[in-house]
Amino acid sequence: MRIVEPTYEITFHHPEGFDSMEQFLERVARTCYKSEDKITDDSAERLLEALMKSGHHAMVEHCLVTVRFVADRGFTHEEVRHRLASFAQESTRYVNYTKGRHGAEITVVALPDVEGMTQELRDYWEHCMEKYEKAYFKAEELAKKGGIKKAAQIARMWLPIGVKSEIVVTANLREWNTIFGLRADEPAHPIMKKLSRAVMKEFYKKIPAIYGPVYRRLTAPKDLTPSERLKALAEVMVQMEKLRGRAAALKMTEPHEN
Repeated sequence: MRIVEPTYEITFHHPEGFDSMEQFLERVARTCYKSEDKITDDSAERLLEALMKSGHHAMVEHCLVTVRFVADRGFTHEEVRHRLASFAQESTRYVNYTKGRHGAEITVVALPDVEGMTQELRDYWEHCMEKYEKAYFKAEELAKKGGIKKAAQIARMWLPIGVKSEIVVTANLREWNTIFGLRADEPAHPIMKKLSRAVMKEFYKKIPAIYGPVYRRLTAPKDLTPSERLKALAEVMVQMEKLRGRAAALKMTEPHEN
Protein backbone atom coordinates (compact mmCIF):
# COMPACT_ATOMS: atom_id res chain seq x y z
CA MET A 1 0.00 0.00 0.00
CA ARG A 2 1.23 3.47 -0.83
CA ILE A 3 0.26 6.71 0.92
CA VAL A 4 0.40 10.02 -0.99
CA GLU A 5 -0.36 13.66 -0.25
CA PRO A 6 -3.07 15.44 -2.29
CA THR A 7 -1.66 17.56 -5.12
CA TYR A 8 -2.77 19.71 -8.05
CA GLU A 9 -1.52 20.93 -11.43
CA ILE A 10 -2.98 23.97 -13.22
CA THR A 11 -3.15 24.70 -16.95
CA PHE A 12 -4.29 28.20 -17.91
CA HIS A 13 -5.56 28.13 -21.50
CA HIS A 14 -3.89 31.15 -23.05
CA PRO A 15 -5.97 32.77 -25.83
CA GLU A 16 -4.01 32.81 -29.08
CA GLY A 17 -2.98 36.26 -30.27
CA PHE A 18 -3.15 37.92 -26.83
CA ASP A 19 -0.46 38.56 -24.24
CA SER A 20 -2.73 37.56 -21.35
CA MET A 21 -6.16 36.23 -20.49
CA GLU A 22 -7.05 39.68 -19.14
CA GLN A 23 -6.40 41.33 -22.50
CA PHE A 24 -8.57 38.77 -24.26
CA LEU A 25 -11.40 39.19 -21.75
CA GLU A 26 -11.24 42.97 -22.06
CA ARG A 27 -11.64 42.69 -25.83
CA VAL A 28 -14.63 40.37 -25.29
CA ALA A 29 -16.28 42.61 -22.70
CA ARG A 30 -15.86 45.83 -24.67
CA THR A 31 -17.88 44.26 -27.46
CA CYS A 32 -20.94 44.97 -25.30
CA TYR A 33 -20.20 48.69 -25.17
CA LYS A 34 -18.26 49.07 -28.43
CA SER A 35 -15.54 50.80 -26.43
CA GLU A 36 -12.54 49.07 -27.98
CA ASP A 37 -11.01 52.50 -28.56
CA LYS A 38 -10.47 52.80 -24.78
CA ILE A 39 -8.11 49.82 -24.64
CA THR A 40 -4.67 50.75 -23.30
CA ASP A 41 -1.70 48.81 -21.99
CA ASP A 42 -3.11 48.82 -18.45
CA SER A 43 -6.86 49.08 -18.95
CA ALA A 44 -7.71 45.36 -18.80
CA GLU A 45 -7.36 44.92 -15.04
CA ARG A 46 -9.42 48.03 -14.26
CA LEU A 47 -12.21 46.89 -16.56
CA LEU A 48 -12.27 43.38 -15.11
CA GLU A 49 -12.42 44.74 -11.57
CA ALA A 50 -15.36 46.93 -12.59
CA LEU A 51 -17.12 43.95 -14.19
CA MET A 52 -16.71 41.83 -11.05
CA LYS A 53 -17.99 44.63 -8.82
CA SER A 54 -21.01 45.24 -11.02
CA GLY A 55 -21.92 41.57 -11.21
CA HIS A 56 -21.36 41.34 -14.98
CA HIS A 57 -19.65 37.97 -14.49
CA ALA A 58 -20.78 36.47 -17.80
CA MET A 59 -17.82 38.11 -19.49
CA VAL A 60 -15.29 35.93 -17.67
CA GLU A 61 -16.94 32.76 -18.94
CA HIS A 62 -14.98 33.14 -22.18
CA CYS A 63 -11.75 31.67 -20.77
CA LEU A 64 -11.05 28.20 -19.44
CA VAL A 65 -8.67 26.73 -16.87
CA THR A 66 -7.91 23.05 -16.32
CA VAL A 67 -6.81 21.64 -12.97
CA ARG A 68 -5.61 18.07 -12.39
CA PHE A 69 -6.24 17.02 -8.81
CA VAL A 70 -4.78 14.00 -7.05
CA ALA A 71 -7.03 13.40 -4.06
CA ASP A 72 -9.38 10.80 -2.58
CA ARG A 73 -12.70 9.55 -3.92
CA GLY A 74 -14.55 11.63 -1.35
CA PHE A 75 -12.95 14.74 -2.86
CA THR A 76 -13.89 13.76 -6.40
CA HIS A 77 -17.48 12.92 -5.41
CA GLU A 78 -17.88 16.53 -4.25
CA GLU A 79 -16.00 18.10 -7.16
CA VAL A 80 -18.19 16.53 -9.85
CA ARG A 81 -21.29 18.12 -8.33
CA HIS A 82 -20.37 21.35 -10.12
CA ARG A 83 -22.45 21.38 -13.27
CA LEU A 84 -20.66 23.86 -15.52
CA ALA A 85 -17.44 21.91 -15.90
CA SER A 86 -15.95 18.97 -17.78
CA PHE A 87 -14.37 16.04 -15.95
CA ALA A 88 -11.99 13.16 -16.67
CA GLN A 89 -11.58 10.83 -13.71
CA GLU A 90 -9.49 7.78 -12.93
CA SER A 91 -11.83 4.79 -13.31
CA THR A 92 -11.93 2.05 -10.70
CA ARG A 93 -13.77 -0.09 -13.27
CA TYR A 94 -10.96 -0.11 -15.81
CA VAL A 95 -7.91 0.43 -13.59
CA ASN A 96 -6.93 -2.86 -11.93
CA TYR A 97 -4.62 -2.03 -9.01
CA THR A 98 -3.44 -5.64 -8.71
CA LYS A 99 -1.51 -5.24 -11.99
CA GLY A 100 2.18 -4.39 -11.97
CA ARG A 101 1.76 -1.34 -14.18
CA HIS A 102 -0.36 0.20 -11.41
CA GLY A 103 2.15 -0.73 -8.73
CA ALA A 104 0.40 -3.96 -7.72
CA GLU A 105 -0.92 -2.08 -4.70
CA ILE A 106 -3.62 0.41 -3.83
CA THR A 107 -2.72 4.03 -3.21
CA VAL A 108 -4.51 6.04 -0.54
CA VAL A 109 -4.48 9.73 0.31
CA ALA A 110 -2.97 10.65 3.65
CA LEU A 111 -5.20 11.75 6.50
CA PRO A 112 -5.45 15.54 6.80
CA ASP A 113 -3.49 17.21 9.56
CA VAL A 114 -6.37 18.64 11.60
CA GLU A 115 -6.71 19.61 15.23
CA GLY A 116 -7.27 16.53 17.39
CA MET A 117 -5.54 14.14 14.98
CA THR A 118 -3.52 11.68 17.06
CA GLN A 119 -0.90 9.12 16.14
CA GLU A 120 -3.20 6.45 17.52
CA LEU A 121 -5.88 7.44 15.00
CA ARG A 122 -3.33 7.53 12.17
CA ASP A 123 -2.05 4.07 13.09
CA TYR A 124 -5.60 2.69 13.19
CA TRP A 125 -6.37 4.27 9.80
CA GLU A 126 -3.25 2.74 8.22
CA HIS A 127 -4.15 -0.65 9.72
CA CYS A 128 -7.63 -0.42 8.15
CA MET A 129 -6.27 0.68 4.76
CA GLU A 130 -3.97 -2.34 4.66
CA LYS A 131 -6.96 -4.58 5.35
CA TYR A 132 -8.88 -2.90 2.52
CA GLU A 133 -5.96 -3.56 0.20
CA LYS A 134 -5.90 -7.26 1.11
CA ALA A 135 -9.67 -7.49 0.70
CA TYR A 136 -9.49 -5.80 -2.74
CA PHE A 137 -6.80 -8.21 -3.93
CA LYS A 138 -8.72 -11.22 -2.62
CA ALA A 139 -11.97 -10.04 -4.20
CA GLU A 140 -10.26 -9.54 -7.56
CA GLU A 141 -8.74 -13.02 -7.33
CA LEU A 142 -12.08 -14.64 -6.50
CA ALA A 143 -13.85 -12.71 -9.25
CA LYS A 144 -11.36 -13.95 -11.84
CA LYS A 145 -11.58 -17.48 -10.45
CA GLY A 146 -15.34 -17.39 -10.91
CA GLY A 147 -14.93 -16.34 -14.55
CA ILE A 148 -16.06 -12.74 -14.11
CA LYS A 149 -14.83 -10.47 -16.87
CA LYS A 150 -13.38 -7.14 -15.77
CA ALA A 151 -12.83 -8.43 -12.25
CA ALA A 152 -11.64 -4.99 -11.09
CA GLN A 153 -15.10 -3.49 -11.43
CA ILE A 154 -16.37 -6.04 -8.92
CA ALA A 155 -13.33 -5.78 -6.64
CA ARG A 156 -13.71 -2.01 -6.42
CA MET A 157 -16.58 -2.62 -3.99
CA TRP A 158 -13.82 -3.35 -1.45
CA LEU A 159 -11.95 -0.08 -2.05
CA PRO A 160 -12.11 2.62 0.67
CA ILE A 161 -13.34 6.15 -0.04
CA GLY A 162 -9.83 7.30 0.81
CA VAL A 163 -8.34 5.56 -2.23
CA LYS A 164 -6.33 7.90 -4.46
CA SER A 165 -8.16 9.21 -7.50
CA GLU A 166 -7.00 11.61 -10.19
CA ILE A 167 -9.54 13.98 -11.69
CA VAL A 168 -9.08 16.61 -14.40
CA VAL A 169 -11.50 19.52 -14.13
CA THR A 170 -11.97 22.13 -16.86
CA ALA A 171 -14.24 25.10 -16.21
CA ASN A 172 -14.58 28.72 -17.18
CA LEU A 173 -13.28 31.49 -14.93
CA ARG A 174 -16.72 32.30 -13.53
CA GLU A 175 -17.38 28.71 -12.50
CA TRP A 176 -13.98 28.47 -10.81
CA ASN A 177 -14.95 31.55 -8.83
CA THR A 178 -18.10 29.73 -7.70
CA ILE A 179 -16.13 26.56 -6.89
CA PHE A 180 -13.70 28.48 -4.68
CA GLY A 181 -16.55 30.26 -2.92
CA LEU A 182 -17.91 26.87 -1.84
CA ARG A 183 -14.91 24.56 -1.63
CA ALA A 184 -12.34 26.93 -0.13
CA ASP A 185 -14.71 28.12 2.59
CA GLU A 186 -14.26 27.14 6.23
CA PRO A 187 -16.99 24.42 6.39
CA ALA A 188 -15.41 22.44 3.52
CA HIS A 189 -13.75 19.07 4.14
CA PRO A 190 -10.10 19.60 5.23
CA ILE A 191 -8.60 18.03 2.08
CA MET A 192 -11.03 19.88 -0.18
CA LYS A 193 -10.36 23.15 1.62
CA LYS A 194 -6.58 22.79 1.54
CA LEU A 195 -6.44 21.99 -2.17
CA SER A 196 -9.05 24.59 -3.14
CA ARG A 197 -7.31 27.36 -1.21
CA ALA A 198 -3.96 26.49 -2.74
CA VAL A 199 -5.43 26.53 -6.26
CA MET A 200 -7.39 29.72 -5.51
CA LYS A 201 -4.15 31.44 -4.50
CA GLU A 202 -2.56 30.51 -7.84
CA PHE A 203 -5.60 31.83 -9.71
CA TYR A 204 -5.42 35.04 -7.68
CA LYS A 205 -1.74 35.54 -8.53
CA LYS A 206 -2.49 34.96 -12.21
CA ILE A 207 -5.70 37.05 -12.48
CA PRO A 208 -6.09 39.24 -9.36
CA ALA A 209 -8.85 41.37 -10.88
CA ILE A 210 -11.20 38.37 -11.00
CA TYR A 211 -10.16 36.34 -7.97
CA GLY A 212 -9.19 39.13 -5.58
CA PRO A 213 -12.58 39.36 -3.81
CA VAL A 214 -12.96 35.63 -3.14
CA TYR A 215 -9.28 35.30 -2.17
CA ARG A 216 -9.45 38.17 0.30
CA ARG A 217 -12.72 36.89 1.77
CA LEU A 218 -11.46 33.36 2.39
CA THR A 219 -7.85 34.05 3.37
CA ALA A 220 -6.93 34.61 7.01
CA PRO A 221 -6.14 38.31 7.71
CA LYS A 222 -2.65 37.39 8.93
CA ASP A 223 -1.88 35.93 5.49
CA LEU A 224 -2.94 39.06 3.61
CA THR A 225 -0.61 41.93 2.80
CA PRO A 226 -1.43 45.38 4.26
CA SER A 227 -2.89 46.54 0.94
CA GLU A 228 -4.94 43.34 0.63
CA ARG A 229 -6.32 43.83 4.14
CA LEU A 230 -7.40 47.37 3.24
CA LYS A 231 -9.20 46.10 0.14
CA ALA A 232 -10.82 43.31 2.15
CA LEU A 233 -12.01 45.82 4.74
CA ALA A 234 -13.48 48.05 2.03
CA GLU A 235 -15.30 45.08 0.52
CA VAL A 236 -16.73 44.10 3.90
CA MET A 237 -17.92 47.68 4.49
CA VAL A 238 -19.73 47.65 1.14
CA GLN A 239 -21.53 44.45 2.10
CA MET A 240 -22.42 45.84 5.52
CA GLU A 241 -23.90 48.96 3.91
CA LYS A 242 -26.02 46.80 1.63
CA LEU A 243 -27.24 44.79 4.62
CA ARG A 244 -28.11 47.98 6.51
CA GLY A 245 -30.15 49.16 3.55
CA ARG A 246 -31.93 45.83 3.38
CA ALA A 247 -32.62 45.89 7.12
CA ALA A 248 -34.03 49.41 6.89
CA ALA A 249 -36.31 48.39 4.02
CA LEU A 250 -37.59 45.40 5.97
CA LYS A 251 -38.22 47.51 9.05
CA MET A 252 -40.24 50.05 7.06
CA THR A 253 -42.50 47.29 5.73
CA GLU A 254 -43.15 45.54 9.03
CA PRO A 255 -46.90 44.77 9.45
CA HIS A 256 -48.63 46.87 12.10
CA GLU A 257 -50.61 45.10 14.77
CA ASN A 258 -54.20 46.25 15.25
